[in-house]
Order: sequence, then structure tokens, then C-alpha cells
Amino acid sequence: HGGVAWRGATNIAVNRILRALQHHKGSAALQASGLWALGRLAERLEAPGAGMQDAAQRAKQLHPDSALVQRHADELIAFLLRP
Repeated sequence: HGGVAWRGATNIAVNRILRALQHHKGSAALQASGLWALGRLAERLEAPGAGMQDAAQRAKQLHPDSALVQRHADELIAFLLRP
């Protein structure tokens, strides 16, 4: 039952991060840190990827001059598209 609790907490965390990314589109720092956090949740806790790729693509478009946003978005997308 411990795994189920972690999975539930992971889903809540992902949803909150995605919501923050949506509400704070103008903040490159928040976009970069949110994408980083989503990447760690996906990699280490096998968080569901629903909405993550869209969020990463949106952040890349909104912050083309932020190397950090671009890097974290690219890393997240690459992880999500792995075979």
C-alpha cells in the first residue's frame, strides 16, 4: 500500500506543477524549475506524463531566450519520448 500512496502524492505534485506552469507563463525561472521538477518526478517516481510534453513545448515557445527553460524542456521531452 506504500506504493499506492506515493503514486497518489506524485499525481498531486504533477498536477500542481502543471497548474503553476499554466498560471505563471511569464516567469522563465518558474518555468525552468517546474520543468526540472517534472523531469525528476517522471524519471525517479514514474509520474504520469500526461500534460508534461505540452507544458514543455509551451515553455520553449514562451521563453526562446532562456537557455535554462530550453534545456529542461528538451531533457523532459527527450525522457518522455524515449523508447
